[in-house]
Amino acid sequence: MQSCTYIGLLITGNIDWGESVENSSQPKHFWMTVMTIFPLELHPLFQVFFTAINNVEDPSGILQPYATWDITQNMQLTGGLRVSYGAKGTEFGGFTLPGTDIRSKSPDNAYLWLIYYF
Repeated sequence: MQSCTYIGLLITGNIDWGESVENSSQPKHFWMTVMTIFPLELHPLFQVFFTAINNVEDPSGILQPYATWDITQNMQLTGGLRVSYGAKGTEFGGFTLPGTDIRSKSPDNAYLWLIYYF
């Protein structure tokens, strides 16, 4: 079994997700952690990947697990999830677009790809 872990820290700022950029009264600083584990080899033909991004000030974030299976020498199956979490008004939990009642949030989703190489 083989794995590699990357843990990073990103510091950025000047956006308050609860108000428009023009109305932002003070610069805001966001601390974000990014953790990627790649690949976790459960079998030579089956690997699992996981990425977690978390805004530690909100807190909100996104989880992105996925797996690949080499079915044959020319065919691969990949499947995964993308799940956002956080309260309304947070970076990943979504926010209301200024001047409207429309809430902007990344949708949770699942995917499955069958790839054939020729």
